[in-house]
Amino acid sequence: MINFIVFQFGWFAAILGAANQLNSIGLFLVVLCCAINLRMLPNVRLNLMLVILAIILGLVLDSLALNLNLIVYTSSTLWPACLAPLWILGLWALFATTLNGYLSWINRYPLIGVLGGVVFGPLAYLAGQKLGAIQGISGLSAWLHLGLSWGIAILLLLTMNRQWGAKLNQK
Repeated sequence: MINFIVFQFGWFAAILGAANQLNSIGLFLVVLCCAINLRMLPNVRLNLMLVILAIILGLVLDSLALNLNLIVYTSSTLWPACLAPLWILGLWALFATTLNGYLSWINRYPLIGVLGGVVFGPLAYLAGQKLGAIQGISGLSAWLHLGLSWGIAILLLLTMNRQWGAKLNQK
């Protein structure tokens, strides 16, 4: 339950920080939430590996959406404009800390996890847009990209969680 509360706090901190041009504060709070969740999870090494993978996935998938003009972020930072903003990458990292936390049950049901990503991934972006962190999400192609991106990302994260977890448990 604490994992869920920390995730929600971090999500709102990042979104409201980006919406109000307080990116640094939002990002700091997201990183803090990641650290809190990692500290509470068993096997910190495995979960840190998942966080790194999630950041890479977020960087590739959200930067692709950005460069295809499927999504426009509100916030501006010193970060290169062609890359997904740091706060959204922080949210990808924070999401990874839930896979062995309050969302651990989806490890047993990866198809439900993938379908959840296809549906709820885009809904999180819609919520971010309604709260002002995202200026625009451009049409059906953007929604399809977001849904497919999150479905694929969750499948990859769950697969690597299982494989890396098995390898780390053998040692």
